[in-house]
Amino acid sequence: AMNKETYYTISNIQDAAAFFRTLFVGLKTEKFAMLLLAKDGKVLDRTLYSQNLQTEVNINLSEIMLKVCELSPAYAIIAHNHPSGSVYPSEYDDISTKKIAISLGIQNVRLQDHLIIGDNSFFSYRSEGRMDEIWTTINCAIGEPI
Repeated sequence: AMNKETYYTISNIQDAAAFFRTLFVGLKTEKFAMLLLAKDGKVLDRTLYSQNLQTEVNINLSEIMLKVCELSPAYAIIAHNHPSGSVYPSEYDDISTKKIAISLGIQNVRLQDHLIIGDNSFFSYRSEGRMDEIWTTINCAIGEPI
């Protein structure tokens, strides 16, 4: 049976942040989540991973790629929460974003954004211009725009 999330559409960063916030509400530990989207922005899948992004990005990557191969999305958006409150990304957040974006790019899935969700605010890699450099790197490496 299709649940109502299947028909949820993400059309901007505020939509995505609101969607992720519901997943992270009340969590005291850092968790990582992903939305997979069709070309029209329809949510194909949402997953809250049990592993922490920082320590377990490689475990997450293999799970992510299995989902991607199964569903063939056009786009992905990833997010994690910072229970500490500060939403500024760490160096490890930057590395994880690149690793995931490159892995997705090889499968022709564009990582649209990485959001860091705090209690009252969020940080968007895309809004801060950090995704452009990553997309350029992937396009140069793979030789085709994603």
